[in-house]
Amino acid sequence: MRRDPVFNIFTIPPVSSSAEYFKKFLIRTNPGMISFSENLKRIKCYPVCYKPDKVYEMPLHSHDFFEVLLVISGRGEHINNRNYTEVIKNRDIIIINNQSAHSLRGLDSEFEVINLTFLPSAIGYSDDSLRNRNLSNLIHFLRPFNEYDARGNFIKIRQPDADFKKILFYAFHIIELFHKGMDKNAEIICNLLSTIINMIFNHYKAQNNINGAGNNIYMMDIYSWLHANFQKKISLGGMARHLQISEPYFSTLFNKITGKNLKTCVNEIRIGKSREMLENTGFPVGRIAYEVGFEDITHFNFVFKKYVGCSPSRYRKQINTAGTIPLNIKTI
Repeated sequence: MRRDPVFNIFTIPPVSSSAEYFKKFLIRTNPGMISFSENLKRIKCYPVCYKPDKVYEMPLHSHDFFEVLLVISGRGEHINNRNYTEVIKNRDIIIINNQSAHSLRGLDSEFEVINLTFLPSAIGYSDDSLRNRNLSNLIHFLRPFNEYDARGNFIKIRQPDADFKKILFYAFHIIELFHKGMDKNAEIICNLLSTIINMIFNHYKAQNNINGAGNNIYMMDIYSWLHANFQKKISLGGMARHLQISEPYFSTLFNKITGKNLKTCVNEIRIGKSREMLENTGFPVGRIAYEVGFEDITHFNFVFKKYVGCSPSRYRKQINTAGTIPLNIKTI
């Protein structure tokens, strides 16, 4: 392992191991198409920091996930299947979709990048948006992944140095957490990834003079709102009234955008938070149930067992005994 090349505080794999990890976590489903391996689909995100070879040009390829390319240092070329080659350098961010093929080549020995590849479900949205552009256009965070610039190339964003370093900080943290234990750190990884995508979208929105849409459901970050308000009483009718749209319409859109119904999504968030509290606090189960938004401890116990596979008390006991999540415990 080595220290990250920017902050010198995060522990990440050496450059020489990149090929090994690519083979472990990514698979070729057919010529020119790359997919996540089965074990990676549980995590929904694969982060890597590496140096594209100056001599060997990566073959053109596409993939069934989204990708964010962060250029840390040096200069390289990004090539797409529309016969367009673009020189990229430090602070460039390339937003890559699953619809067009591309490749990468280093122009000097300093060229180093971070690749953040992910499924939409990593940031709380339906993976159907990979195959349905109309659906992904409803999700404002994913809008840049469905657009090209005037020359037909992938969207490129160039941020001020301070903002770019914030994104790099989160990205290196994701890489470190991934290799320290991708299963136990999955929720933190996805939260950090959501933060990065949010920062990129906000810069993209400002760069392209995209105005906000008030309470418009198409531009609302539903998932982030639920994470911030999960302790409150949440209902379809209440959210629909807040957005000034009908309850049936909101229900249909919510299902399309997240791939789940509202009740399931809220319960997953609440149970995830309760697990954190069971692992990290000594609070009684009844208090934890109340803290995460359940009004009845019996109902909390029922929902917890449904999602995790055991009662809250047994979960805490096994965590305290094993010091980690037991293999027979389900993860959300």
